[in-house]
Amino acid sequence: MNLQYLTERPPQTGLRYATSFDDGTLRQIDYVTPVGVLLYTSLSFDPPVAGNATVLRALVRPGMALTSSDLITLTLPGFASIAPSARFLPVTSIPAGLVQRNRARWVADSAQLVFNLSGTFPTNATLVLTQSGGLRIPPGGIDPSLASPSVSAVALAGSVTPSVPIASFPSIGAFLNTRLTFDHAARAGQPVDLVLHFALNRAMIPGDEVVYIPSFMLV
Repeated sequence: MNLQYLTERPPQTGLRYATSFDDGTLRQIDYVTPVGVLLYTSLSFDPPVAGNATVLRALVRPGMALTSSDLITLTLPGFASIAPSARFLPVTSIPAGLVQRNRARWVADSAQLVFNLSGTFPTNATLVLTQSGGLRIPPGGIDPSLASPSVSAVALAGSVTPSVPIASFPSIGAFLNTRLTFDHAARAGQPVDLVLHFALNRAMIPGDEVVYIPSFMLV
């Protein structure tokens, strides 16, 4: 039996059972021991500013045992190291001592951050890349509807490959809410007062462009 992709979620495993005394009907197995699954992964950034170096925190909840020399890999499209030639970046963990030599390997070509684990990984832990480590958020920010950060693992208890989407990460450099209103006397083809309401999840600086409305004309 191949145990690589078993999870604790029976509907995803397709595992069933039947008995000779129950007319042979296939029934769902209520619980499957997790093997080769990451239950939840989230990312947070401080500061969450497009184009800036940042502290990256990855909360990881594995569904199986992770131990020394197992690998956790974050794939971070658009991210880059401040030092282009850097191959290893300083990291910490909560609790401490989860990553060998307190460093992660940065693979620039594939934008992957690889953590080589040290000792037994708990059921809930955070991997931290410090700001001095030098990863820069993409200049265009992070749009959850477009970006696709993902996580994978190579582990004795069951590898998670190919990578799976990271469950939660913030929008950066994105409009959170936008609304355009006109005065009550607005008529098609006539001059009008308009008000743009918006909230942005990052600071704005002089020179930033706010809006472009292609079907309107200045009068």
